[in-house]
Parts: sequence; structure tokens; C-alpha cells
Amino acid sequence: MLISVLLAGTSALVWGTDDFCGGKAVQGAASVRGHCYSVTVVSQLCAIPMIAAFLLLVPGRLGVSAPGWGAPAGIAGLFGIVLL
Repeated sequence: MLISVLLAGTSALVWGTDDFCGGKAVQGAASVRGHCYSVTVVSQLCAIPMIAAFLLLVPGRLGVSAPGWGAPAGIAGLFGIVLL
């Protein structure tokens, strides 16, 4: 039960940071002159340090099934970029 609360809070924090950085980029001159992909990449990069920190805090182990869960997520993200 506690792990689900921790994961939900972590997800909210990461998504919130990403949204905040994206909003700041849209308000700034960088998004007006820049391409939508560059603004998206910058906003996504803001969440990486937070994700790395939480990876150290969440208990677990890397197993054989981990790529089976990660690969579909990566493919879905790739389709999201291509279809954008």
C-alpha cells in the first residue's frame, strides 16, 4: 500500500516538474523562436534528475522481465514523437 502511494506521488512530482518547465519555455522567447521539438526536449530533460533520484529510493531489482516492460513504453514514446 505504501509503495503505491510513493509511486503515485513520484509520478505527480515528475509530471508536475515537466509541465512547469514546459510552461516556462512557452512563456519565454525560446519557444517563440525555437522549434516545438527543442522545447519538448528541454522540458523532458528537466525531469531526468528527479527520475534518477527516485530510482535510487524505490526498492526493486533489475530482472530479465524488465526490458519486456520497458521496451513497449519506449516504443509508445517513439510513436508519440513520430506522430506529433
